[in-house]
Amino acid sequence: MHKRLIVSLPVAEGDCTHVDVEFYYSKGGMNYFTGGIERRGYYLSVQPISKGDRSYSYTAFTGVKQLVQEAGRYSSKVLNEFVVEYEMMNSMVEHILEKNKIKLISADKEMV
Repeated sequence: MHKRLIVSLPVAEGDCTHVDVEFYYSKGGMNYFTGGIERRGYYLSVQPISKGDRSYSYTAFTGVKQLVQEAGRYSSKVLNEFVVEYEMMNSMVEHILEKNKIKLISADKEMV
C-alpha cells in the first residue's frame, strides 16, 4: 500500500500513544470485515496507535477512513502533492478523540 503520514499527534490520555493521520491509495475491492465493496482511490485515515522503540500497534475498528478522491490507478505525484482539506481532517480527528476517549497533549483541541 502506498501511503503518506500527514501528522502524528501525541496523546496525553487514552489507550494509545499517538493519533496518526495518513493519506493513502487503495486498490479497492471486497472488504470482508464490512461485507461491502470499497472504491479504488485515495483515502484519508485517522487511527490511534501505540508506538514503541521499534514497533507500533493498533486496535482494529478504532479508526476511521474516508474516500477523498476516486482514481483508476496510483500516482506518486498525487500521493505526495495532494492537499487534504483541513476541515475534513479536523472533524475526523475530533470524532476519533471522542469515540476512543483520547486527549491530546496539546491544550488546543484543534490539531494544527
